[in-house]
Amino acid sequence: MQDILISKITIPSLSAESIRRETLYRKLKKISAYTLSVFTAGAGYGKTTALIQYLSGKKSAVGWYNLGPEDDNIYFFAIYLVNAINHIFPGLYQWYGTRLGIEEQLDWKTLFFCLMTGIEQYNSKHNECFLVIDDWQYAHQCFDICMFFDRFLAHMPANIHVVLISREYVMLPEVERMRLQGRVLDFFPQDLLFTAEEIAAFFRMEQLFDIDEKEIQEIFNRTEGWIIVIKLLANQWKDDVEQLSNYLKNGNFDLDCFFEYLSHTIFNRQSLGLQDFLMKTSLVQSFDSAYCREVLEIEYPVPYLDTVAKTGLFISKIGTDAYRYHSLFQEFLQKQAKLRIVHIKELYDKIAVFYQKHDNAEWALYFFLQEKRWDAASEILSAAGRYWILCGRQEVFMKYLQKLPETYRRHPKIYMALGDRERISSSYEKAVYWYKKARKIFYACGNALELSQCCRSMGELYLDIIQPDVAQTYLRQAYKLLPAGSEREKGDVLALMSENMINHGYSHRAERYLRLRKWVLSFDQADKNNLQARIYLRTGRIQKAIHTLENKYREEAGARTPCSFRECSLILSLCYCFMGDVSQAISYSSASIEYGNKVQSPFVSLIGYVRMGHALLLDFHHTEEICRQAYHKAMMLAEQLRIARGTTEMYWGQCLLYALEGNWEESRKIGMQALTVTTAGHDNWFAAILYHALGMSAALCGNYDEGQAYSLKALKLFEKCRDSLGQTACYWQLTYQCYKRNDKKQFQQYYKLLLTNCHKYNYAFILERKTLLGDIAGFDSKEFELYSAALDRYGTLSSSNTAAIVIQTLGGFKLFRNGSELGSEVWRRKAAKKLLVVLISMYTAPISRETLMNILWPHGSSKEVQRNFKVVLNYLLHVLEPARQPRARSRFIVSTDSFLQLHLDEQLQLDVQAFERSIHEGCMEIYRHVGKAQKLLLNGLHLYKGEFMAGEVTDDIVLRERERLRLLALRGAETLGFSYIEQKKYDQAIYWANHILQIDICWESAYQLKLISYGELHDQALLIRTITMCSEQLKKELNVAPSLKTREIYQKYSMTNN
Repeated sequence: MQDILISKITIPSLSAESIRRETLYRKLKKISAYTLSVFTAGAGYGKTTALIQYLSGKKSAVGWYNLGPEDDNIYFFAIYLVNAINHIFPGLYQWYGTRLGIEEQLDWKTLFFCLMTGIEQYNSKHNECFLVIDDWQYAHQCFDICMFFDRFLAHMPANIHVVLISREYVMLPEVERMRLQGRVLDFFPQDLLFTAEEIAAFFRMEQLFDIDEKEIQEIFNRTEGWIIVIKLLANQWKDDVEQLSNYLKNGNFDLDCFFEYLSHTIFNRQSLGLQDFLMKTSLVQSFDSAYCREVLEIEYPVPYLDTVAKTGLFISKIGTDAYRYHSLFQEFLQKQAKLRIVHIKELYDKIAVFYQKHDNAEWALYFFLQEKRWDAASEILSAAGRYWILCGRQEVFMKYLQKLPETYRRHPKIYMALGDRERISSSYEKAVYWYKKARKIFYACGNALELSQCCRSMGELYLDIIQPDVAQTYLRQAYKLLPAGSEREKGDVLALMSENMINHGYSHRAERYLRLRKWVLSFDQADKNNLQARIYLRTGRIQKAIHTLENKYREEAGARTPCSFRECSLILSLCYCFMGDVSQAISYSSASIEYGNKVQSPFVSLIGYVRMGHALLLDFHHTEEICRQAYHKAMMLAEQLRIARGTTEMYWGQCLLYALEGNWEESRKIGMQALTVTTAGHDNWFAAILYHALGMSAALCGNYDEGQAYSLKALKLFEKCRDSLGQTACYWQLTYQCYKRNDKKQFQQYYKLLLTNCHKYNYAFILERKTLLGDIAGFDSKEFELYSAALDRYGTLSSSNTAAIVIQTLGGFKLFRNGSELGSEVWRRKAAKKLLVVLISMYTAPISRETLMNILWPHGSSKEVQRNFKVVLNYLLHVLEPARQPRARSRFIVSTDSFLQLHLDEQLQLDVQAFERSIHEGCMEIYRHVGKAQKLLLNGLHLYKGEFMAGEVTDDIVLRERERLRLLALRGAETLGFSYIEQKKYDQAIYWANHILQIDICWESAYQLKLISYGELHDQALLIRTITMCSEQLKKELNVAPSLKTREIYQKYSMTNN
């Protein structure tokens, strides 16, 4: 056989240093799982480099074949391919040469048969190996080579992984068949492009440290991650420091060398017809077959498009019938077009007309400006300007406006667009100037429709800044100016009037205006300013508001008209604050801030920061500093804009913020300041919000009576506005205030109203979590439930109308006689109190007099002890029954010659007895009737206010009873917690787990409850925090590790969540 070039079967060498590309590497690792991998990309994408970097880390054998234009013969191809495979199966090449020497005819079938025979003979170990063919595009024109290799792919051993690298799409029949079977891993240009982070890493590797993140992003945008250009720039900047300095100063690339490379290597090698096609299609951002037919007058452009795509000329397909060039290749082609196309201005005109015909105003305007058709450009800008402004494209509008000569800018619609621009950027005085200038021209021309639109814009402006009286004046003018047949415009003005009523707090009038609009404009139900959602919000239909807004937010997807404080994301943020969903509230407020910055509307950003502050209030202890920063940023913007609407809502949040700090004076001051502004604007609903905030703030600072006065004012206004959520929030606050004041009668009244509304309107969230209108400080509404249950069942325990004696022992000793608590002064004889304590501790059975005397006087003489006991017992009976006649039988202590015992009935009530009964009954019922059991357990646990006889001098009897009752409370809470786990009520389970840990920090079942709950809620962070706390506490207190069961629960949910 002939000699071979070793370089053609040698893996190309790489530079010593290279960066690791994680995303690409993850896909490269999948090569071992596929029979065939195909890299398809044009020159300079780093196909070969990426593959070599990956294979260099593999221990498997690799055969490499570098194809070239000279390999256009089946014999040469087969010889080099066998030489490459010889690296995998040593000895194959020698055997193959000998075998071919005895063959008479060397066609592709013979060469193929011999190759497969040799592979079967030498592939004895069946180890994984790789065969790489680089630059496959040189072989695809030869029929014999394609047939030979197609059959090789069909019959090659399973342990060989083939990798093809090509500038053109590989279309062998077997490759397509394997693609359908999912056995081909395709790499396309987008897989090989560098990310901005990878470009930064590459420059650091090249010792270019002066390029910051912003400049890296600019390089990425220009190069689109094309590595050949990135390397070219790095080499230039390393060799010539002045070029780098020029780029850092001016942001200009020197791409002459690269363009020269494109010219000689790619462009000049194409036919003249294809060159002309490339230049003319590069003048537009993207092109399709319609562009080719109408502008280039190519009736059948498909052959051109196929040629461009197949030859790897840096083109991408967009959708089904559109194409775009790589930005740098397009820049090169455009330079060529300006040099080579003779009548390029005529071509610009054809392109402008084409875009005008296809309703693409921006590109039509661009090409009219290119050929200096000022009149046509002015007409397009005046027609499209307001739409661009309202879509957030102010910069585009101003860019084209500045290209027009001054005389062509004097168009009233352009003035209107400028007014819209200033209004969106919150420069309201400038906006009024432009609107009035436009109105003057429209009035002179007698154009009633345009004049009406001008008045309407003025009305919208005053709506933005909540000046309802001025807004109404302009809106009425706008409505009256509309000629007959202007139903759409009339409907839009009616919608704005509806909004004006919302700003007044008259939601029912607003709905009437909306119904009138629907009657006038039955065919258009669009709600541009989110009126219906805002009516839902202000009347308590919070779920409907969220549903409406989220649907609209998804539909708009970024192409929306800025609408001041009416933005979907702003309203959604407030809705979620009302519902207590902090993450969603923060997400939507962040989106509002981002959008406000994008469309240059500081007012939207201002309200966005305010809403973010509101959301952060719900987690104030963890986010205090960020919350302050959000309100501070809002304050800075408000001072610049001087708009009352922004400051009042900010004052609302700050009123609550000061209250959370316990600063009632500042809270009241800023709340009243906001009320003054709001009352002047006649917004009843927001006035109700502020009164409610003052009520909340007063209660947070412990001023419950003052808070109730504010809350009742808020309730009255919410009723006037027909806001059911506001009313329910007031009921919560009034319930809380009564709870804190221990006003049992009013508590039950407001708590019943609260529960009724929560059930009726689906407001369970106001009881379950922190909300901006309900609890904001972390009070658990379950306390209401426990308090109410205790009042229902044991309401007589401390102020009985029937029981003469009530004894409280859990959390401290208290004795009530006929509804009044007896103070410490009644216990002049300490032994009498100790006797009562012992009788209570052993209330379930009679106690012998001898035992009691030994407990009271363990070292006294018999006669003295008996005399003292008689005196002490008489004193105790007098304390309990001061009106009892001498020698009369006691109602409360059963006394015989030998024993004493408390007589517990409706006349003498003991909290320990009620506690024990409820817990025992609850634990027994848990397997029969869960709901009943839970209620019993809740009642019992509410009675457990602390340790038995806390604060009293104790002996062994009391200590044993204390420990017994503590364990009973722990078991009851544990049973209740696991019952909530069974019902998937994980928040309640966590609550009772925390309750247990307050009693006993080492109660392991409580940690198990929390682990299961956090595991089911997929909260990995709290899962880890819980097992860590469990381990630390058990180690610290008991010097033991968590039990196997606890560790198994943690491992189960840790693995599941991962």
